[in-house]
Amino acid sequence: MKKAIISSIMLSIIVWLGCTRETFVQEDIDCDDVLTYIDDMIPIIDTYCAYSGCHDGNTSNAVDYTSYSSMERDFDQMFDRVVTQQANAFRGMPRDDGDGPDEFEPEDFILFNCWIDQNFPEN
Repeated sequence: MKKAIISSIMLSIIVWLGCTRETFVQEDIDCDDVLTYIDDMIPIIDTYCAYSGCHDGNTSNAVDYTSYSSMERDFDQMFDRVVTQQANAFRGMPRDDGDGPDEFEPEDFILFNCWIDQNFPEN
């Protein structure tokens, strides 16, 4: 009985990991390609960050992500907020209390992380 329970748990974990991995890994995304703010990131940032009520520069939090220069002051904390604490309702980004999406699409999440890893190239 104990072996059957352990086997079921292991199988569930393997299936769950397989499904989770398939959800977030896309074969056509290559972090070796340089991603830039100008060419690649503006639509992603506009979708998940710089929309009305969030980092548009017009809200009470006064955080403006509508331009590269206005984002620079937060580059040092982006990995933490977007990746490490993404599931944290208070610190993770994107937040689920605004008008925008409450989580990244898998492809956009990967691209955003590649851009962070590449040290935020502008153009």
